[in-house]
Amino acid sequence: MPSRLLRKKLFYPKSEIEGPFVASPGDLIDAEGNEYTGLYVKAGGQILSGNEITSNSKVLRSGTVKFKTPNTTRYFQITELSFDNHILPEYFYPEPTEAQYKRQSLTRYFVQKINEPATTITEIDKSQYNKWNQNNSVGIDGNLYRRIQLDWTIAGPDTITNNRRVLAFYENEMPGISRYLSDLNEFNKQRTPIGYHYMPDGTLMKNEDHKDNMMTIDSMPASTTTTTSSPIRSSTTSTSTGASVGY
Repeated sequence: MPSRLLRKKLFYPKSEIEGPFVASPGDLIDAEGNEYTGLYVKAGGQILSGNEITSNSKVLRSGTVKFKTPNTTRYFQITELSFDNHILPEYFYPEPTEAQYKRQSLTRYFVQKINEPATTITEIDKSQYNKWNQNNSVGIDGNLYRRIQLDWTIAGPDTITNNRRVLAFYENEMPGISRYLSDLNEFNKQRTPIGYHYMPDGTLMKNEDHKDNMMTIDSMPASTTTTTSSPIRSSTTSTSTGASVGY
């Protein structure tokens, strides 16, 4: 897999960070395929090295492409199918294009382990999504993982509202997806940077330069909006605390 699939996020909400855990030999590898042993944490569908997330943490992945669990052993006994051709999901972090910003949305893809729904959501790319199967072909095992794709708003005045409705629509199909995508404003270029504020005319200013006239993006003048017939497309703000990661 290309190493771009193993890119860290810029921010990890504290509520999503689990661990630390200990990796035994053969459990995990890094982006270069080197075996990793020692402490790691889980956050936002990723596995990261260390007992906490820092700028030095590496994104890790499973060290095996075969499932070796009691559940898959039982499945083999029933179906007499080998799991050699099925592979584990590889985490993917999308990078919106200018065309997607112009369209104000992008399609995102997710899988979730069926028998462990609480902590097994992983974002994947379109190729992995399309190769999901239940017939022992190369790809993610459809007998063990469910999948969804959703339309994620990344621009426009209704970004947060649209994304909240999308997640509410898919929550029953993939329990926990609302918690996984807790940043409803993710990828929105117009979110207010830390230490800045917007003037009434939309000008971005440093707080220290204009302390008497600070306003957030939510108090900016409303722009013309368009409506859509989609049942899951149509602002409130969302804040969280967690680990910020530098590069």
